[in-house]
Amino acid sequence: TRKLVLRELVNQGALNSGEKPPVPHFNAPIGTIDSAKFMNAIKEHLDAFYALHEE
Repeated sequence: TRKLVLRELVNQGALNSGEKPPVPHFNAPIGTIDSAKFMNAIKEHLDAFYALHEE
C-alpha cells in the first residue's frame, strides 16, 4: 500500500519523514511528437545519442 511504500522510501533514505515523493514525469508517446521539432531541438547533441559514440 501507499503507506508501506512511503515508509520504505524513508527507511532507505530516499525521503525524509513526512516528505512526499515528486510527481513522476511522463513523456508523450513517440507517435504523437512533432519529429521535426524534436530533431531541431536535439540536433546539436546528436553525436551523444549514438551507442558507439567515442569521447
